[in-house]
Amino acid sequence: MDTAIREKLCVDPYGFDSKKLEEPYKGKRRLRVGEFRIIYAICEECRQFNYVEIIGCKDCKEHGRRDIILFSCDTRPHAY
Repeated sequence: MDTAIREKLCVDPYGFDSKKLEEPYKGKRRLRVGEFRIIYAICEECRQFNYVEIIGCKDCKEHGRRDIILFSCDTRPHAY
């Protein structure tokens, strides 16, 4: 899992197998790594589309625009 985060999310959080999620996870993305799902948000995208209140990051202003917030990393039925 560490490798996927380093080689995929840190290189291009918008690319690879990243997918925008819909309600009730609006503002978050998922990355599929085999049977696992990484649920995350990109601070830049969150601010651009005003997802801050939906996601509920209390320390939003402290994060840089390219920061990534990880919410969950688990097998598919447990990640969401």
